[in-house]
Amino acid sequence: MSATDLQAGPPPADQLMGPPAPEPLPSSSLYLYIDNGKHQGARVELEPGQVLSIGSVLEADIYLTDAGVAPLHASIERIGQSTRWQAGQAPISLFGLTLPAGKSQLLGCDGEVGIGPVKMVVAGAERDPQQARRAHGALLRQRAPLRYVLFEWRRLSAGVRLGLGCATLAMALLGVALTRDHPGPTVESVQELATHMRRVFPHVKVGLDEQQAAVVYTGYVDQHQDLERLRLQAWNISTDIPLIRVFAMSEIAAAARTHLDRIYRSAHVRVTGPGTLLAEVPADEPAKSLDAWDFEAVAAAARRNIPGLLKLEVVAVRTELKQAQSVPLAQLGLNLVTGPSGTYLRGKNGEQLFAGAVIKEGTLLKIDPCKVLLHPAGTEVIYRFVNMEINNAYCR
Repeated sequence: MSATDLQAGPPPADQLMGPPAPEPLPSSSLYLYIDNGKHQGARVELEPGQVLSIGSVLEADIYLTDAGVAPLHASIERIGQSTRWQAGQAPISLFGLTLPAGKSQLLGCDGEVGIGPVKMVVAGAERDPQQARRAHGALLRQRAPLRYVLFEWRRLSAGVRLGLGCATLAMALLGVALTRDHPGPTVESVQELATHMRRVFPHVKVGLDEQQAAVVYTGYVDQHQDLERLRLQAWNISTDIPLIRVFAMSEIAAAARTHLDRIYRSAHVRVTGPGTLLAEVPADEPAKSLDAWDFEAVAAAARRNIPGLLKLEVVAVRTELKQAQSVPLAQLGLNLVTGPSGTYLRGKNGEQLFAGAVIKEGTLLKIDPCKVLLHPAGTEVIYRFVNMEINNAYCR
């Protein structure tokens, strides 16, 4: 799907009369409606199980040209009559709540979403305010429990509010009395809870935050479903609001793939442990930029941008190269020529480039019949460009 799939604007004047009325949209259909910005009025049909990327680059399935939209800002997947939203390179908002980059959230039908300045809604053929309220309430119940209480409170009549207010005051007084005998979580109770949770979630640690008198969960689980199960158990077990700082490795891996897809033509990512990933990239094919061959810098950038990622190891595969910093000569896009005047590179304008020449990518240190050494300005890296078409040990 591309930007041409967005259906927006009124029909041409010659179609305003004559054609029969369009058939009603199927009740089971879901559409992404864009409510403002340059594409206001556009509509995209969502197919079950289909994942669509949204961003400001042509490669995005849904292409938005509004300022403030990241290249690959988010993705959306239809699941039944709901949608799963994944924040990509930048946060998104769901009913005004911020979903950080790299996180995902299930949202009910008629839910409101913000991609940068662009507001959109997923709904059927007709928008339903009741469904929107249900989706809003379900989101607040998961993401902001205190705001959910206020959300439900505002829906009540004045008489019901008064009755609940009196009941709340009575419960508060009862809570004060009970707290004297039950002061909250203790070190012993948390240790017992940690033993239980370790059997179910081996990479999750349970501790006690004495300042907040709250049980804290930290660590990693495999899938998003495991994280939801952990949250449910934590809320059912704790008498206070638990602090959950647990990451799903499937979400971290998905964020890493999005990050690496901007750099490499193909990258295989797999989980190697709690918070750690291994990325295998082709060493015998040009990457999208020369910076891609500085694996340590690529891994450091991923750790900065992906919450919960502790370590990313990038390795080159399917190659005979002996050194990780060796790069296919095709990456430079210049021809290696051996002639009467020696071995040189032929520039894009036909000029002869010898050792010592400065090109856009850096300084040419050495040019041999089958390999070139180049030093990018401002770095400590020396790239070794190898002619992959020559089967010679000297070239490797």
